[in-house]
Amino acid sequence: MLSLIRLSFCLFQREHRLCFMTRTVSISVAKSRLSELVGRTMYAGDHIVVERHGKAVAVLVPVEDYAELEKAHREKENRVHDRRQQTFPAISPR
Repeated sequence: MLSLIRLSFCLFQREHRLCFMTRTVSISVAKSRLSELVGRTMYAGDHIVVERHGKAVAVLVPVEDYAELEKAHREKENRVHDRRQQTFPAISPR
C-alpha cells in the first residue's frame, strides 16, 4: 500500500521532478526484467543503474531527463567553444 501511495505521489509531482528513485540492478536482472524496468522509468520516473561485475555501465532514465541532460551538455559545449573563441580569436589572413 505504501508503495502505491509513493507511486501516486511521484506521478503527481513528476512535472516538478521532486520525486524519483534510483535503483541499481545487475545486467542479468536488467536483461530478464527490462520491460518492468522501462515501465518504472516511464511511469514513476525512476533512474535505473545497470551494473556489470559491480561496476555501473549504463543508466535507464526517463526520456525527459535525457533531453534535459542533452540540452545541458550542448549548452556547456557552446560555452566552452565561446570561451575558446574569445581566448584564441581567429587570425584573419592579410
